[in-house]
Amino acid sequence: MVKRKSRMEITVADGAGGMMRVEDLRFEKGDWPISFEVPVTNEQADRWSRYLSWSCHRRGWTQSKFAQMERVENSGTIAITANGKSQIEIVWEQKREGPLAVRARLVSLADISSSDAEQFFTEINDSCRMATTVPLYVRGTLQYEGRAWRGELWLDDRTRLAAPSLQDETATYGPRIVHIDATLDCVGEPDIGYARQQMLIEMSAFLSVVMQKAVRLFDVGRVWTFTPDGTTSEVRSLGYLEPANPLSMPLPGTLKQVPLHGLDDPDWSRPDNEMSVRADISDLWSSYRSLSEKQRLQFLQAAAKWQEAMIHWQDRPSLSFALMAVACEALKPTDADQRHNCYAVIEALLGKTAVDRVRQNAFPVQHVRSTHLHSGEIHGPELMMMNFMRTYQDPSFRKAHREMFRVTPAALVEWLKKRDVFAMPSVRRQRSLRRWVRENVAIALGLAFSIGLLIGLLPRTP
Repeated sequence: MVKRKSRMEITVADGAGGMMRVEDLRFEKGDWPISFEVPVTNEQADRWSRYLSWSCHRRGWTQSKFAQMERVENSGTIAITANGKSQIEIVWEQKREGPLAVRARLVSLADISSSDAEQFFTEINDSCRMATTVPLYVRGTLQYEGRAWRGELWLDDRTRLAAPSLQDETATYGPRIVHIDATLDCVGEPDIGYARQQMLIEMSAFLSVVMQKAVRLFDVGRVWTFTPDGTTSEVRSLGYLEPANPLSMPLPGTLKQVPLHGLDDPDWSRPDNEMSVRADISDLWSSYRSLSEKQRLQFLQAAAKWQEAMIHWQDRPSLSFALMAVACEALKPTDADQRHNCYAVIEALLGKTAVDRVRQNAFPVQHVRSTHLHSGEIHGPELMMMNFMRTYQDPSFRKAHREMFRVTPAALVEWLKKRDVFAMPSVRRQRSLRRWVRENVAIALGLAFSIGLLIGLLPRTP
């Protein structure tokens, strides 16, 4: 859709108890004395609006925004208000992968001067170019199913995992909560919501890999529940409310240390009533934090598929199996041969013994991945009601699924340790006998034809 003037009438609060109309000024041809471009390099164009919000917040100003988002170009209007009066009008547009073009002007009855407006935008642009941030404390909460998180664990001096004050003590395994206390580099206070959400997304992916649990953002919404005595039902909201949250970063030692276990420690040696984590978790977090932006995105993409595989392991085992194959294949180097698949990634990261264990199962990983994702073929028991009542069951799919469940997080961890620096195995062309015969027969026929043609051209003796 091409850029066009809005036909809607939009009104917003003016900050003084009244309402004001937001005009679509993108097509105004008048004088715009302030004009500049924000480059896309170093993500300057992406974060410019966050610095605009911070500068307005510092001055006690408010913003009213209107935007049209399209694939080719985004554009919009921003009205800045102070003391209930409109002060500055801004028009912006950005073509796909192009710079952010900004035009601005004072309204006719503005209380600020032109020099004040110019200083306002100079401050925004300088801070955006230098990526100026302030460290701010935030707390977020994630959920998982398993043993209770009962202590604290410092991943570094700015990141702490902490137990909630309430626990479900009715079962060893159950719905669990872990708080994330972190000091984040924010573009001022208005940036806290964005920074917290990004931190929670990355932390949930990282913890899902190292804990081998589906650590997720909170489910939201309202659901039907029934009372403990089972006499009635009611609709209630999902969520966990902490009675008291800290206002600043807690000091180390506020809670007891979360138990750590060695990589070779058997499950029976770990605590029964609380979660323990692998002893090298802080080193893995350091490895993650040292990744480049491109490498971090690749890891998060693969970890997201692993998260989804764990979420659906019980109700959609075929999908879970296919997603684990996708997670492994997502770790492939960008310059790898296109013929490399998840088998090659597993071999490169974990060795030939690991990939041989995967290959020996009755359900080939690549086959399950392709047939389920491309044609919806079901390989597990998800469509079989009362499967335990069947006279004959084939356990081979569950066996193959368990093997992939062991291999996938191990590959993700090894990729993280190597920081995406590893050699893929050489691609071996495996030609079938039929193809070999077809190619060689064609060569033989072509050679025979050429010989016959040459014989025909030779002079004949009388």
